[in-house]
Amino acid sequence: MEVELLKVETKSEVPFEHPDPRSILVEKIGGWIFLGILVAIALVVAAVLAVGMSPIGILYGSIVIGMVLLLCLIGWGLQAYPKAAHRNYRWRFGQQGLEIQKGVWFRQEITVPRFRVQHTDVHQGPLLRKFGLAKLIVHTAGTRDATVELDGLAIETARSLRDSLIGEIEGVKDAS
Repeated sequence: MEVELLKVETKSEVPFEHPDPRSILVEKIGGWIFLGILVAIALVVAAVLAVGMSPIGILYGSIVIGMVLLLCLIGWGLQAYPKAAHRNYRWRFGQQGLEIQKGVWFRQEITVPRFRVQHTDVHQGPLLRKFGLAKLIVHTAGTRDATVELDGLAIETARSLRDSLIGEIEGVKDAS
């Protein structure tokens, strides 16, 4: 009995790309802003507790030490996580559509076929704009997980990718 082997085609011949390396710094800065807000909240909580506590100084000290240790742990994570996330985040746009692979602890593979794309958005917040980066948001047909975000792209890359996706939507073939 002869078994016929099926040839498995690769999804795309286009190599994967990583987000722009500047996105690591943007993530770190955003994390430090978040940590600054947490520190401000912790100081307000500590001040409120200090006003009403005179005989329970040990409890107050324990709370403050716990907050400081927690904030130190968060600060360490703010330095390590963006590098790991960048290393594990990659994307490509080819014949099959847009493919994204990401995740530090839990890996996720997302494939957006070209025919499912409804429309796209290029988003820039203040930090992204300062560093010349953008986020591409792809809206797809369907109700569950109908948007896919591609973070950390150079603004030119985001616009080019958006134009390629829009060209396919409108039936206009890409000249490239």
